[in-house]
Amino acid sequence: MQKRLKIVLVLFALVGIAAIAIQPKIYLKKEESWMETSIPEEVPGYLLAGSTKSNPMMKMDENTYQILDPFGIVVRAYTGPADGKSYEFTVIAGNSRKSFHDPQICFSAQQWQLIDPGKREVSIPSLGGRIPATVMAIDKPGARGIAMYFYGGPGGWRHSPLALPVDLTLARLMLKDDIDAQFFRFIMQPATTPASNSAADVEKAMKQDLDALSTFAEACFAELNKQPDGKYYTQH
Repeated sequence: MQKRLKIVLVLFALVGIAAIAIQPKIYLKKEESWMETSIPEEVPGYLLAGSTKSNPMMKMDENTYQILDPFGIVVRAYTGPADGKSYEFTVIAGNSRKSFHDPQICFSAQQWQLIDPGKREVSIPSLGGRIPATVMAIDKPGARGIAMYFYGGPGGWRHSPLALPVDLTLARLMLKDDIDAQFFRFIMQPATTPASNSAADVEKAMKQDLDALSTFAEACFAELNKQPDGKYYTQH
């Protein structure tokens, strides 16, 4: 009995020494102003239509900031000269699981309804090749489009936020130098009208739009890679 007690006391002592010796790592937060500077407005092949950097009216509502408590939310809007369609690129950054809840929050803030969201592999060479993303049609009165979103963090690229709490926790336990994560969302509208309501024609139209949206995403990340701080968003 005394031997067991001594072992327990020794273990408690060792844990106490370890707790004192290993100082908690302090992770500095980014500022939204820094994000606005590090994410370019100009994207080759697309015309800038609006930006939260120059137009405060494009910012998410205060309720979204309170719910997510992110480092910042940056939005860029463009027109595709080749097709005349509207494109939008949104980035949310943070290092807390609170910042990466169900993206329905962001879509709802802009009155979008998600239709049949599902996982697909999209080609974005600037991020290393094929990336898992959630892709869906989106709808609101008078408009229909296509959207995709994915996350980059200490565990790599994710198509949903479900794995991010585990990724962030493990990164903290392993005392990684960087535990920041980002949510990336891309929207294109209007969506292509299928030739018919058949599953084949609907999928054909979806693939056409997804190819166009993936091309836009690649253009955004390729431009980010050229920026001094762009690797913050593209290397996970």
